[in-house]
Amino acid sequence: MTDTHDRPGADESPRTGPHGEPDPGTGPLTAAGDAATAPAGEPGAGTAVEFAYEVTVADLADSLNGRLGATPSGRRTRWLLRAAGVGGAVWLVGTALGDPVFTELLPPAMFLVIGFGLTPVVHFLQARQVHTVASRQGPFRAVATAEGVRLVSRDTDTTHRWGMYTRYTETDTVFVLLTGDKHGAGMLTLPKRGATAPDGADRLRTLLDAHIERV
Repeated sequence: MTDTHDRPGADESPRTGPHGEPDPGTGPLTAAGDAATAPAGEPGAGTAVEFAYEVTVADLADSLNGRLGATPSGRRTRWLLRAAGVGGAVWLVGTALGDPVFTELLPPAMFLVIGFGLTPVVHFLQARQVHTVASRQGPFRAVATAEGVRLVSRDTDTTHRWGMYTRYTETDTVFVLLTGDKHGAGMLTLPKRGATAPDGADRLRTLLDAHIERV
């Protein structure tokens, strides 16, 4: 994915550069000393999970929604939004019944309704902004191992150890890795559709559970 601090590997023959050197943007991904290079029978052998994908606005918006329920500040925000929604609904019912008390509460109630309704819009706009940057990097390739997650795009090649992302959550479509601060400011999105093996999503979940906290 993309990593928002708000950044994939199918089987293919490695390409070479103009002087015959390996092209770092192709071929199986491994991190130095990671499980993908461990001899069979040794701890960690065969545990690498690979992903290949192009990130979408929907992926990023889903990640932002997932983070909202996975961090302390996000849960407080979600609670306030729900309270605003309930307050707005009560006001609408009272107004429809013609109760003057509710009519007088029109201005504050409208603020509640607007605040509740704008949250998905704000997430969509944030996702579009991040996508504008991420899409310029082309397809992403990632490999997760016992060491961490290595991410490769057109212009980047970065390995994040598990000390960087200390917790994760998931939605129906993405895994969301988060930094340990209360806001989860650092976020890494791995779309489930990008798994290069049929059991990739299940294997990644097992790997994450072994190294970081699920929230």
